[in-house]
Amino acid sequence: MKRRAIILVSLILTAAGAAPADSITLKLPYPEGIVITNVKDGSIYFRLANMKPMIGPLAELQEISISGIADLDAAEKLLKSRQYDQALAAYEQLLKKPAPDDKPWLGQLVSYRILTTAVRAKQIDRAVAAWLSLMDANEASAPIIALRPAVPTEKGDAVDRAIDLLAGKENQTSPAYRNAVDPYRMKLLQLQGRNAEAATLAEKISRSAQPDPGTPQSGRVAFVSKIEAAEQFLRSQQSDKVLSTLDPLMEQFNEAELVRALLATGQAQLALGKAAGEPQRQTLLCQATLSAMRVLMLGSAADDDKARALWVAGQASESFKDPNTAAAKKCYEKIIADYPRTVTSTAARQALTRLK
Repeated sequence: MKRRAIILVSLILTAAGAAPADSITLKLPYPEGIVITNVKDGSIYFRLANMKPMIGPLAELQEISISGIADLDAAEKLLKSRQYDQALAAYEQLLKKPAPDDKPWLGQLVSYRILTTAVRAKQIDRAVAAWLSLMDANEASAPIIALRPAVPTEKGDAVDRAIDLLAGKENQTSPAYRNAVDPYRMKLLQLQGRNAEAATLAEKISRSAQPDPGTPQSGRVAFVSKIEAAEQFLRSQQSDKVLSTLDPLMEQFNEAELVRALLATGQAQLALGKAAGEPQRQTLLCQATLSAMRVLMLGSAADDDKARALWVAGQASESFKDPNTAAAKKCYEKIIADYPRTVTSTAARQALTRLK
């Protein structure tokens, strides 16, 4: 049975008195004596001592040292000591230098280090710049798309600069590229409170997000882009656009996507139902309840998803021309009993107090 642990993999090049050269620490059970041959698509390519080619995930890189690249060693030392701002500056200086002829992949390695270090330093603009560099170098491959930095929790000038960098890619012709960049930019716009711009971008995504025939996984990215656009429509109170965006795709979503799509659809149906007259009101509220019930039947729905679905059902029950208060109470009571740690449970308690 192979032991999985953080190990030190050392590459020793033997040539007329040469000392141990490159080394990497990976969270992978590889033996000693490898030779790094490439870095691309989020992976490190190498061959074992017996010449067998192998691939290791770049995301599991812990430490690296490359013979003759002293600047990399210095940056790695700063990173290890958690001096993130200084390490980031050191990596960026290294990236400006030409890579050795026998290591054309060095730029991608350093860009990845910049990305992850910038995230730790809370420099989202520099993280986005590095991610876009990797996107360009790897033609927006799925592994690189997956390296996209998380949306920060706090707004700031760096977020605006990141938005500008992403906007500079709006003319990309690759569907995979656009499907990755546009929803991300939309979320950053939301964070900054630039809601009108976020709504405009949601319109663009809802019309244009399409799978890339040359990238099999881009279909999923395109579908998620549509869902994210619909969620933005909810925030901007454009519930009709939620339905027109998601309804045609319901049969194509996988289960995880379907949870999000049904929640957005149910919330939109609820909002439209509350504002409509009869008989549209009755129809929309029934549809909202059905969307909520479908979420509850999906195995991949998390507790928060189920609580939100029950909330939609409870609100719909209260909003009929002849309110079904008993049914609404049951929904709220179930939220409190089964999902007490969710945000929705607070609203459910308040609703029960109001209905007593």
